[in-house]
Amino acid sequence: MMEKYKILIVEDDSDLREGLSFFFSNDGYDVLEAETKKEGLQEIKKGGCDLVLLDCNLPDGTGFELCKEVRSYSNIPIIMLTARDTELDEIKALELGVNDYLSKPFSLGVLKARMKRILQEKSESTKMISGELSIDQSVCKVYKRVEEISLSKLEYRLLLYLVENKNHILPIMSSPKCKFFAGLVTIHSRIKNGSRILQAKLVRSRLTVFI
Repeated sequence: MMEKYKILIVEDDSDLREGLSFFFSNDGYDVLEAETKKEGLQEIKKGGCDLVLLDCNLPDGTGFELCKEVRSYSNIPIIMLTARDTELDEIKALELGVNDYLSKPFSLGVLKARMKRILQEKSESTKMISGELSIDQSVCKVYKRVEEISLSKLEYRLLLYLVENKNHILPIMSSPKCKFFAGLVTIHSRIKNGSRILQAKLVRSRLTVFI
């Protein structure tokens, strides 16, 4: 199953913004648009975007300013698209944390290839694989091959903890990660109950985890 990514295009040139939106929508992406720095920040703070295409010159600020602010709370991939083609601008952008930098005019094919590489790296860095089981930490979802397994928040965190510590005997009560599962008073009973439910769900999906 091909993963569908959501991208945000922050660009004040309406022709370019709409052209990019049309191209990537037809290529299978969910596309959001923003014309200003303020609109771009609002969309990013909502969450859910996988990558940002960012113009350097915006009506109410610069892409450099937006990137600096975003990097204070998010590592969302950013590709800067700009008419500025000096080495100093590129160095500044990279030092601020952009993942790639393209000078206008640019090839859509090259942009698409760079986006694909960055998104693939992002996907691989947030996924854990254990046999037929895969955990996508970026969206807190669990799959058996391509089929999603529905888990509660507690069950998801418990499974993640177990997979992170596979082949180890876990001292549940003394583990600092217990704070993820429950309050100090009820932790033991809740984990035991959550373990039984989680095991049952995995068994129904023909997966086995020893809990």
